[in-house]
Amino acid sequence: MIKLFIFIFSFISTLGMSYVYYKFSDCKKKISWQALIFFFLGVIAFMLVKYFELNFISLFLYFLFYPFLFYLINPIKLKKLIYYLIIIWIIGMTLDLVVMILVSFVHYLFDIEVYGHFFEMLPTFLVFCCMVIIGHSAVIKKHLNRLYSAFEKINYLDFMIFVFIIFMLILGIALSININNLDDSLLIIILVLFSLWHFVVIVKVKLNKVENDIFLTTLKDNNDFYVNMIDEYRIFKHNLIARLLSIKSVSNKKATLLINDLIRDFSNNTEFLVNIKEFPYGLNGILYQKLYPYFNTLHIKIDNNLNYDIFDLLNPRKYNVFVEKVVISLDNAIEASLKSKNKDLLIAIYDDKNYISLEIKNSFDTDINLDVIGTKYGSSKNKYRGLGLFSALRNKEAIVQYKIVNNLFEAKILVKKFSK
Repeated sequence: MIKLFIFIFSFISTLGMSYVYYKFSDCKKKISWQALIFFFLGVIAFMLVKYFELNFISLFLYFLFYPFLFYLINPIKLKKLIYYLIIIWIIGMTLDLVVMILVSFVHYLFDIEVYGHFFEMLPTFLVFCCMVIIGHSAVIKKHLNRLYSAFEKINYLDFMIFVFIIFMLILGIALSININNLDDSLLIIILVLFSLWHFVVIVKVKLNKVENDIFLTTLKDNNDFYVNMIDEYRIFKHNLIARLLSIKSVSNKKATLLINDLIRDFSNNTEFLVNIKEFPYGLNGILYQKLYPYFNTLHIKIDNNLNYDIFDLLNPRKYNVFVEKVVISLDNAIEASLKSKNKDLLIAIYDDKNYISLEIKNSFDTDINLDVIGTKYGSSKNKYRGLGLFSALRNKEAIVQYKIVNNLFEAKILVKKFSK
């Protein structure tokens, strides 16, 4: 009978937590069989913890079990899942505390024995009802969404330090309360091992963050230089064309023809200069540096379809490999288009599901054998060329694909994003 009561307690409690998450995360789909099976496994685990009075590990079990259950119910991004995990735990603990105070108050006023299984089940149902009401509350959900906007600014390192402090606090409390029931040496070993592991992880994350900050600072300085050059070049062209027009107004026919040719040359790629500033930060400076000498020679078109910062989804290593392959492919495209009749060069970047994709298309006049592209010395130029494309295909941090589309040679560079 006792086991049945404990099972019911555990079932109702777990159901309440799961239901709140189901409502908070706006889950629109049916619960999967995997989630149901895992749910009942968790109920059994919490029942065993309560039956054997292993209360000191109940909190660990919560933060081990519920993340997986929540993800099976509705897989959202990790930071938001962790946010709901903490919020629901705080709500549950607060409701439990309020109910315990009410029960103690009833016991004090009416001298009613409230520690039997019936009176334990009644507060459990009360907490469950409160959880259902909270899950349906639009006001609470609205405030939680506002709070999440602040929580989202917390980085991984801040979270690791927070978890470390909480873990140390819990272990300290567990050690002081259960000192007579636990093997001290085992607890100390667990504490030391976890502390060392967590310390190493925090140091590693901190070093990566410092490296990333230095990388972004250097990139920003270099990129700002080239972006400012774009503005200077546009001002120069504007002023030069204005001066040429004034000279044209007082020139003879032969001089006018020469001035018209000069104005037409300097007016080329005006659209390109505007579009390159809208290209993802970091890449726009690189493209400007590479394409600047060919503004008036090639027919360049830029197309940006990204509406986010690529550094939110690429770490420095992946970004470096991505840029390396873009530069190699761009160098080859410039060289081939310069030698071609049409001199077309098109660059487009867009979101491709799990990847960031950048396409470089160029006109060409030489026959291209796609079967040897990317092999060592596989080039249409001569037998000792082609090492750039060979190098671009080796590192698998970013993928390079080559094909011919509508008489244009296309190099497509894809780099896999990580979740925000």
